[in-house]
Order: sequence, then C-alpha cells, then structure tokens
Amino acid sequence: MHYSALQGKKALEFLPESQRLDLKSILYYKNGKVLEKSTAVIESLSDASIWFLWIKIFYAIPLSMRNFIYDLVAKNRYKLFGKNDLCRIPTAEERKYLLD
Repeated sequence: MHYSALQGKKALEFLPESQRLDLKSILYYKNGKVLEKSTAVIESLSDASIWFLWIKIFYAIPLSMRNFIYDLVAKNRYKLFGKNDLCRIPTAEERKYLLD
C-alpha cells in the first residue's frame, strides 16, 4: 500500500480535478476504482492488515448511514482525537510508502 497527497503528481494520474480539490474526504484507489468516505476507510484498513478484516462487517450498514457516520466523525475529529500544532515528519521507513 502506498500513499499520495491529493495535490501530488500521482493523484493527477488517477483522480479528476473535482476529487483532487475536495479535501474533506479520504479517497482510496483500488483495482482501478476510486473509493470515498466510509468505503475507503473499510477497504484501506482491511487491506492494511489481516487484523482489520473484521471491519468489513460494516458493509452490512447501508452506504448512506455509513457515510453519515463518517461525516459526523470527520466534522468532530479534533474533539474526538485532538489536534497537533505540528505535522509529524515521516520516518525513513514510512517514506518508502509515499509516492510523491
């Protein structure tokens, strides 16, 4: 699994401008498709580790409800998880997964 900024060179190859400019959601590119919001979270986590395969159980929840919950968490993420004043610099090990 590799990561790219939405404003990066790799994103230019795969994403239309409308998706590159909308920075309010997570996008996950898999098997030639761009997945968004709750579907992107479910697929990226389940692909990241065998320990997260259980997360696919959330597909039992209708997409509109999953995305409503996603939007609610996204809107309140700083209250829920806190906010850092500075961005962490990736380690050398982590940098090998960055595309741009």
